[in-house]
Amino acid sequence: MSVAVEVNGLEKIYKGGNGVRDINFTVEEGNVVGMIGLNGAGKTTILKCLTFSIRNFKGEIKIFGHHSEEIEAKKKYSFLPEVFVPPPYLKGIELIDLFSSMAGRKTNKELVRELCEILDF
Repeated sequence: MSVAVEVNGLEKIYKGGNGVRDINFTVEEGNVVGMIGLNGAGKTTILKCLTFSIRNFKGEIKIFGHHSEEIEAKKKYSFLPEVFVPPPYLKGIELIDLFSSMAGRKTNKELVRELCEILDF
């Protein structure tokens, strides 16, 4: 099997001193992995580094062989944070367009309209 996620020497230190240091792991394609730990242990920090939501970290993260900041890596995963607050200045279709463009895709606006009708939005 191929390597889906590879993390080498991940380090993210916050101004207050907490963060993660020297995180190394590999996830093979097809495996499911969970992180368990106390609040403040670094689980969310690791996920945010994996998804490049935090950019100023040290170390190397690859998603299916692509560095985490590359668009090809971003096409391979989805991430929903524990608290998601969409920008209030964007309409729904604009938000979908934004997410689509971040993934290097175009929005099928007709499909979105059909789904909105089905879901009674």
